[in-house]
Formats: sequence, C-alpha cells, structure tokens
Amino acid sequence: MNHEKNSNTITLIVPMYNVEDYIEKCLKSVFHQTIPFDEVIVIDDGSTDRSLEICKGVLQNYSNTVLISQSNEGLGFTRNRGIQIANCEYIFFLDSDDELTLDTVEQLKEQILTEEYDVVYFAGTILRGNTVTNEHSIYRKHGLDTSSIYSGKDYFEKTYSHYFNVSPCMALYKVDFLKKNKIYFQERVFYEDNFFSIKTMLFASKVICLENEFYLRRIRSGSIMQSPYTEKKMYDLYKVAEEIYALVTQNIDIRQLPNSRYEDLIWKYYLNFMVVHEKYFRDSNIKNHCLDLINKIGWFTGLAEPVEASCIEKKYRLLKIIKDNNIFSNRLLELLDHLHDENEKNIRNKLKLLKFDDPEKTIGIYGTGVHTDNMLRAYENRFGIIKAKLVFYTTEKKEAVYRNLPVYSINELSDDLDMLVISSFRYMYSMIETARKVNQKIFILELYSKENIDGFGWI
Repeated sequence: MNHEKNSNTITLIVPMYNVEDYIEKCLKSVFHQTIPFDEVIVIDDGSTDRSLEICKGVLQNYSNTVLISQSNEGLGFTRNRGIQIANCEYIFFLDSDDELTLDTVEQLKEQILTEEYDVVYFAGTILRGNTVTNEHSIYRKHGLDTSSIYSGKDYFEKTYSHYFNVSPCMALYKVDFLKKNKIYFQERVFYEDNFFSIKTMLFASKVICLENEFYLRRIRSGSIMQSPYTEKKMYDLYKVAEEIYALVTQNIDIRQLPNSRYEDLIWKYYLNFMVVHEKYFRDSNIKNHCLDLINKIGWFTGLAEPVEASCIEKKYRLLKIIKDNNIFSNRLLELLDHLHDENEKNIRNKLKLLKFDDPEKTIGIYGTGVHTDNMLRAYENRFGIIKAKLVFYTTEKKEAVYRNLPVYSINELSDDLDMLVISSFRYMYSMIETARKVNQKIFILELYSKENIDGFGWI
C-alpha cells in the first residue's frame, strides 16, 4: 500500500465553549494517551468563562498543538474550520466536556495501519459526573458484527435504528473523503451533526465498526442538547430535515436500495419533534415550512406496508392536527386511515403475546422506561385490567418502586417467571445478553424481533 507522508496520522479537533469545569479533564484524557495524537487543534468559540485560560495552561506543556480563538460562531462552523486546517490523514472530533479512554489512539492506529477506511466507527459509554456507567445507550455496539467491512449504506441499514447514532465524535474520518464529497456541518443551527453523519454514512465506500468503547460521553445539565426546546430549535430541525430530504431524493442509488429505511429516517427528523411539541408546530412560523416539506414527498405511498411504517402512529396524529388545512388529497387520507388501522391490528397482536390476561402467569418485565409505560398503558386501554402478576427488573436500580411494585436488579432474575419481556427496542439485544448471563433457561419474549418496528416507543 502506498502511503503518503502523513498516512496513519490523526488530527484531533476540540471545539470549546464555556466548559471551565470540564476542559482540563477532557485534555488530560487527550494528552495522557498511550500513543499521542499527531496534531491537536482546540478552537475556542468565544468562551466567556475561564475555559480559554485553563486550556492555554494545559497546551503550553505539549507540542503539535494549535489553539485558535474566535468569536462565537457555533459548533458547525467551528468543526468545519477544523476540517479545513487539519494536517493529518484522519480527523477525530472530541466535545470539550467529554473524555477518551487512554488507549484510543493506539487502538485506532492499529486499525488504519494496514487498511484505509473512509470512516472507522467505534462505541462509547455514558459518563455521569466522574463515573463511567455500564448503562445501556445508543453509543454501545453490543450485538453488532464488528468484524466485517461495510459500505456506508450497508452500515446504515444494519445500524438503523438499534445502533443508529448521529454523534460525529464516535468515528474516525478520512479527511480526503470528507473534502472530496463536500461533507461539512450545517452552520449556525442546532442538530448540525445530523446531516453530516447521515451524509457520511450514505457516501462512504469502506467503513468498519469497532466494539471498543473509546468515547466517554458526559451527560450534564446545561449542555446545548440538554437545554429546553425553543422555536429556534424547531425551525432548525426543519432545515436539517430539508437537507436530508434533498440528499435522499437527489441520489437515485440511495432511493432504490432494497429494504431501505430512508423514508422512515426523513419522517423521523421533521415529524417526531413536531408531534411531541405540537405547540411549536401550531404557533410558530415553522408550520408552513413543514407543510411544504410534507407535500414534497410524492413517494409517501411507499410506506403503505405497516412493517415499513415505524412512526405511523405519529404520522396519523400529525394528520389529525393539520387536516383542516386541506393540503392532502382524499386518496392520501384514505391511505393513512388504512395504515392506522393496520398499525392498530399489529399492536393488538403484539400485546396479546404478553399473556397479561392470565392470572396464573408471572411475567417479568425488563425495563421501566418509556417503552414499558407505553406498553402497559396500551394494553390497559385496549384490554382492561392486567391480571397476570408483574415483576419489574432494571440493569441499574435507579428506583425502588414502579407502579407500586418493587423493582429488582436483573442479577436477581427469578426462576419462577413464566417469561421475561424485554421492554426496549434500541437496547433489546444487549439486554437479552445481560439476562442470559444470569439465567440461561428462562423464556425471553423479544417483543420487537419479528418486525423492525418500534411500536411502543411511538404511541
């Protein structure tokens, strides 16, 4: 393999804004690597706290570092600037409140030593305070084949939506690949990483995914994406959705892929939030823009099969909101009515698998989050009182009681259960693996295994 002078080298880009409580820990994880990054670029995006001062104190002790200070331009602009000035073959993004495991560079360099990839994806885990947790998250890759080389499109198909993650920080990118395909972040908008990550997946020719949890994603109040929804966020969501729509519809090879879920992907970005936060859809200027975008989708009828309509419940609810606008034809409304009825039938059939009507059954439910809430409510709304005895389990006990019943650790899984219901869509496979380690014999109901539909996450 002919490598150029800068082959097998990695530039780290760290955008920084008002993270005085975290930037030193972040940079320590960078400079204490078993093998150093070849270049570290920190771009201060107009911080008003002590972030820049702390950063200068750390960087002065190391070579191959670049510190840039600019007025506040936003995360998209800042990352794009990093792409343009990077001097290495590969680029890595690290948010300034997050951290890395100390062998990250060493392990990644082993991967790119003998093979060249457009993207090397890897896993991450949650950091709360100073504690690395073992909780389930979309950042983990348990159950995914990490030994194969994929095209980006194949990787998208295999990861959407169990392992679908738009964070650009859990990947190593070849700089020439990004520049050749003009893959950059949307600037001065929220959700700037969504379009970047999706375009990267759809355009990459050669990617690999590692199970290694290199990235420590800090969950903290006050971060950009943990802040409340605003009209600005909702409008930006529309702009992101329009870019994704254009990307998919203008690339025939993407549209024609068999068994694709790209239609579902587009709906996710401008429909999900609009329905959950209906006040923004009703009361803001985003309304007309979104209606225009919806009207553009002439190929909506491709979602006629219920198995392809993972968010049909929300689509139907949205139609109820905007029906008075008279923007849809009667034919399309009839189609949505049919889809809603089919979805209802599927949900009822799925709920019957739970055996909640049998007072002689003891049913374990693994999970006490939104899927469980929706699943139990869906059953009670359709069939009435639950007669079976329920026992609730979680991986990490965060609550002692759920629905006035005790919550147990999955490590206390009882042999007396008639079955264990995995009440999660995204983390189903890793939860099954955890339960099997405790009890090999128990019958596990994989509620979402037969249809790739997140049924109870959408009710």
